[in-house]
Amino acid sequence: MKNKNEQNTIEDLQTLLLDSLSEISDVLKTVSQVKRLQILGFLIDSPKKFSFLLLRTEISKTALANHLSTLVDAGLIEKIVRGSYKITNDGFNFIKATVNAYKESEMRKEIEEEKKSLEIFKFYHTLEEKTKMNEKIVEFKSEYQDGAISYLAALTGVLKSLGSDLDIVDLGGRTGYGFITNVSKGKICPSGPTAMSESCWSEIYKGSGSFGWKFNIWFENRSFPQKSRPLSPEDYARANDFFNRVKETIDKYEKPVVIWGIPVPEYGIVYGYTEDSYTVSTFRTVINEEETPIKFDALEAPGCMDLIYFTDQIEIDSKEEDRKSVERAVIMAEGNGVARNGYAAGSEAYDEWADVLNNLELEIDAFGNSYVIDCYWEGKRIAAEYLRRLSERFINLPQSKILLQASEEYKKVESSFKELSKLFPFFSKNHKDDLTDDNRNKGAQLLKLSKINEEKAIKFLKDALKAWK
Repeated sequence: MKNKNEQNTIEDLQTLLLDSLSEISDVLKTVSQVKRLQILGFLIDSPKKFSFLLLRTEISKTALANHLSTLVDAGLIEKIVRGSYKITNDGFNFIKATVNAYKESEMRKEIEEEKKSLEIFKFYHTLEEKTKMNEKIVEFKSEYQDGAISYLAALTGVLKSLGSDLDIVDLGGRTGYGFITNVSKGKICPSGPTAMSESCWSEIYKGSGSFGWKFNIWFENRSFPQKSRPLSPEDYARANDFFNRVKETIDKYEKPVVIWGIPVPEYGIVYGYTEDSYTVSTFRTVINEEETPIKFDALEAPGCMDLIYFTDQIEIDSKEEDRKSVERAVIMAEGNGVARNGYAAGSEAYDEWADVLNNLELEIDAFGNSYVIDCYWEGKRIAAEYLRRLSERFINLPQSKILLQASEEYKKVESSFKELSKLFPFFSKNHKDDLTDDNRNKGAQLLKLSKINEEKAIKFLKDALKAWK
């Protein structure tokens, strides 16, 4: 309900409006043309010369003179000297009131939203036109390998297509990836197997470049998209730039590449492109789903955007790389420099994970728990088999027997993770149903046993390095 002062103000406003309809209409007609409003906008801060207004309004001298004459007659501007004009108090107050009314109006908000949508549409349309291109498939078509750890599955596929004689075990052992145990604190989310520190990834990259091909990576330390969809123009431009970078790399080296974020937060192989989409091989190949091109702006890449590719063939010393891989295995297994903030690695990871499962009042990420188990079950299998292979390669040397002992301990860890996968199966219909109190307690015990066995394995690895010949 309006108070008395407000009611009087409204009545005065109504009376003035109805008594002055013709006069107010004339003023509104005067400023109803865009160029006259533009002239008032230029004059609002200071007087301007005729030549200045002629240049800025981009109309003819005659048209400008007519507009100025109309504004002078309406009392909104005045001529001060020959060829110069200034806004009057009435003109200033009229423009101020008009702009303030527009500023607070709902109509303005709707117009601004429409303008923003139009700008984004034009931006996207322009980029899409620039992005369209012919189809290309590289000669060395790669296939994603069967594996839970997508970095290993994708990179192994690329190296195999280039002629390298290896499998996931070789890559997971040489890079140290198979020896990693890294979990997020407090909830065990699915990011653990990829959310390692930069120094950890640096070691993985070193091992990745030890198979006869020069390893290269382009990296941007920002998530894509940075916020929830729909994409901002900035993210759309980043996706376009990244797509062109991938295309140029494929065109230049005629080899498949690996990128992060296809078709979900996983690594996958790009072996070509078709117009504005990546031609890919991903985990869908393994689960017998159809692979379809992935549009350049459809990446889901939390944490970073990266492009991995191989260029020239290089000479390597396999025996020396084997020794380095054991050094790397110790670093990864102990968790030295592996964990980022908010994560735990090595023995600490087992403790953290067991504590989370034991805390029955804590609601954890059920899918994340199952996914991480699946990845590390594969990792421990890789570790055990890789060390067995190393033992055979150095069969007549002192380190052989010790490496085999380390392998046997990792087999025990692998067995524990197999049991964990039965308690919390990755392909469960409902992961939350598997988080019973009994399963959580059993899971915690298996993790504690895994920690004991892996610590024994690490000791054997250190002994093998001391005895290395």
